[in-house]
Formats: sequence, structure tokens, C-alpha cells
Amino acid sequence: MYRQTGKKEYLDHAIKVGKYIMNHPRLPKDKIPYWDFDTPDIPKADRDASAGAIMASAYVELSTYVEGELGKQFLAIGEQQIKSLASPAYRARKVGDNNHFIIKHCTGFMAKQYEIDAPLTYADYYFVEALLRYKNLLEGRPVVETITAFSENPNRSAWLSSLHRISYPLLANMAKGELRKNMPVESIAADMQKRREVTHLEALGRLITGISAWLELGPDNTIEGKLRARYIDLALKSIANGVDPESPDYLNFNNGRQPLVDAAFLAHGLLRARTQLWDKLDKTTQERVIKELKSSRVIKPSETNWLFFSAMVEAALKEFTGEWEYDRVKYACDRFEQWYKGDGWYGDGAEFHLDYYNSFVIHPMMAEVLGVMKKHQIEGAIPYELELERYARYAEQQERMISPEGTFPIVGRSLAYRFGAFHALSDVAYRKLLPERVKPAQVRCALTAIINRQTQAPGTFNPEGWLRVGFAGYQPHIGESYISTGSLYLCSAVFVALGLPESDEFWASPAADWTCKKGWAGVDLDVDKALKK
Repeated sequence: MYRQTGKKEYLDHAIKVGKYIMNHPRLPKDKIPYWDFDTPDIPKADRDASAGAIMASAYVELSTYVEGELGKQFLAIGEQQIKSLASPAYRARKVGDNNHFIIKHCTGFMAKQYEIDAPLTYADYYFVEALLRYKNLLEGRPVVETITAFSENPNRSAWLSSLHRISYPLLANMAKGELRKNMPVESIAADMQKRREVTHLEALGRLITGISAWLELGPDNTIEGKLRARYIDLALKSIANGVDPESPDYLNFNNGRQPLVDAAFLAHGLLRARTQLWDKLDKTTQERVIKELKSSRVIKPSETNWLFFSAMVEAALKEFTGEWEYDRVKYACDRFEQWYKGDGWYGDGAEFHLDYYNSFVIHPMMAEVLGVMKKHQIEGAIPYELELERYARYAEQQERMISPEGTFPIVGRSLAYRFGAFHALSDVAYRKLLPERVKPAQVRCALTAIINRQTQAPGTFNPEGWLRVGFAGYQPHIGESYISTGSLYLCSAVFVALGLPESDEFWASPAADWTCKKGWAGVDLDVDKALKK
């Protein structure tokens, strides 16, 4: 319970129970308890190896939460119990013995003489669990992988659990230099070799842009804060491996056209987590990142949202080095000023496309680039304040697209990016730009419904935890030829609002229905009015 909630009273009680058992005068020397501490026939009483296995597993974990001598004592008793259970006194001699169970001498229900001195399924389970936890401890890994309830706030917990499920396989592998080795590459592209050359930068860049605002909150002593500390470490190691020419996971920033896209996503993430990621990279890695970002300049962007990929790279270089090629930034702003279609929407190029690219790329990157320009007192073709007003209006429309069931229109391309389609809505909430008529709680609840629905759809992940192509589960044909496994990690862009602390009203305010849920329930709604600028 302490692991799942972070409440100190649970830890205090676990320590109390642990000390009671450890110091009990009738605990045998081998630390495998009698079926009851108070049975009058001790020391001739039956043992309960299943209780010993449960204790061993618990003591190994408890030792990681308790500092000093007491923590060492908890680990020592857990180790002794594991050794005792693994000895011939309690472990079957060979496969097939003990009715094919591992552990002998368990007690089920003494009062009715049921399962006495017998093997029990849960004894084997907790013995194996104790071994796995102890192995993780010795190898420096987390003793227990927590996959739910990082927060007592149920919505935040759902977001964090999804973030963890999506992020961990990628960053855990890349931090060890094993992303290329272990990440599958799935695509319907005719030229799979080209996809393999770019998919790993896609995976890292897109994931970092989505989780960076959350990482920027920094580590603390809460369960969530400890999780952040772990992910900051994994992200730093992954980035270092990605720009190290000697690493097996050295990334491609300039061969082909695709790397410009994901150099920009990585740059965006580094800007969002300036303190926790960029400033914590060692000097050599910083220099390598800058070199790789600059190398992407050889790729000419098309007359589409790609202009902001080039502009984003330059904005990051301006922030990190003080220098940039401003003409690339100016050109992107000039073109998009011409491509504004009204009511918060930009064309993806001169033409209008009904898809989610205003959310995937255009608004989030434009707002970030214009913010850097404003910081350096540069006025572009689109004033920063005007773009924020348009951004807020677009996000308001996105909130209205979410159905009462937590679905959204299946329109346009790149639907395999799943809830990354709501990058804009999450970012507007994070930036505190939501219009007065759109309450943070209704955005939180609407996005939670989508995240839960898509994350839990069967087939979303393969058995090793990697994302698979699809929209609601595994749907390989929804992925265009430019989409591969790495591309899918743009779904993490929805997590930007996790950069708001748990105390913020976005998370702390009571649950609220979103617009479609209210409207289709018969609630009288205000008229939706277009933005006139």
C-alpha cells in the first residue's frame, strides 16, 4: 500500500509488522515460521513454508524503503528465508517430486486439517517472486515495477500509468544502448531499410517532447517524484547514447528527409525540460546534440508543417548557443501567416486538410518558436499574443470533438499517433490558456477517457510492451508508408499537461463532464462562436 500510494502511515505499519515477525521469540532459526506463533506444541508444530515465502518477498521489498541498520536487518531476514526455502529442507529435490510443486511443508487450514504439510500454489508463487525481487535488487534494478497508482488522484494515476507503460521499454533499452537491438520495426513501407534508418530518432524525439514537461517538475520524495527521477536518468542516458558516434544506438540526424522532423521533436522536448534535461547533460553530450541539430540543416523542409520543424531546431539552437539561422524561422512564420484559414485553423501549406496536424505540430511548435522570438524581442509576421488566442480557440474546438464515450473523429492521416492528436489541447491546458468557458477539469476528464480507451484497447502493445500500429488496438493498415514503430511514440504528446503539479486545479478540481458529454445528456449549452481574428 505504501508503494502504491506513498502514504507514510502504510510504511510505518509495514515496518511495525516486519519488526514484530523478525523479533518474535518463537520464530525458528531458519526463519520459516510455524503455522502459528502461539500454537502450544512448538517446537514440534508444523511449519508453514507458504508464510515464509510471503514474508521473504515482502522483506526484500521493504528493505528498499527503510534506510540504515533496520533496512539491512529486513534484507538479512529476507535473504535467510530465501536460502532456507531453497534448501533441501523445503524445496523439492527434482522436477516431478512434491506433486510437481517447488516448495514443501506448507499449511493451509489447520483447524479443519485441510492442506497440512502440503504443497500450495501461492507458496511457489511468492518464492519465485522473492527470487525475482532479490535478483532485481542485486542487479541494481527496481525491486518492484509499479505500473499503476503513482498518484492518489485517479486521473493523474491513469496518465502516469500510461506514460510509464509507453515510455519504459523505449528508454530502458536506449539507456543501455540496446534500442536498435530490441525495438521491433513495423511498417507497411515498401522500403523497410529506409524506415529502419530513421525510426529510432522518431521514437526518442517524439517520446521526449511528450514527457519533457512532466520531467521538468524534477525529482522529489513522493512516489511520483521518485519515478520522475528515474525517468530523468533514463532520458539523459538515452540522449547521450543517441548522439555518441561510438554507441550502438547512435541516431541518424541528417541522412534522408525524416530526421529533420524528429530532430525538431527532440529540440522541442529539450526546450520544455531545460533544467532537468538540457542543463543536466554533460558538456560533451551538449556539444554533440548541438552538432547533430545543426547537421539536420542539410534537409530542406517542404512547404507544409515541416517549415516549423526547421524553425524549431533553430529556436533550440538560439536558446542553447545564442546563435541561429533566423531566416529559417522568419520564412516559416511568413508562410503560415499567409496560410491562416480562420477560427483558429491554419492550412498545412496553402491548402486546408481536415486532420490533426494543427495539433500534432503546427500550433504547439509555432507557439514555442514565437515564444523564443518574443524572449529575444523579435516580432514575426504572426504576433505571439495573436497566436496564443488562435491556439486557445483551436484547443476549445478540440475539446468539443471528444465524444461522451471518450472517442474522437477518425479523420485525416497519421491516426496511428493515437491520443497525440490532442497535443494542442493538453499544451493549452499546460500553458493556462484555456478559455473561461472551458474548465480545466472537463479537459482532464475528457483526455483521461481517451487515454484509457486507447491504451487499454487489445493489441495496442506487443507482448514485450512496444507500441503497435493502430488507432483502437492493432490496425496495421491505418499506418501510412511513412509510419513505423518509432513514429507511434508521438502519442506521448498528450502527456504535456502532466507538467502541471498535482496541486494545480487541472488535477485537483472535482471531476467534470466535457462539452459533448454534457450536451448529449441534455444540458443547456452556450452557443459556440467562431474566433473573428
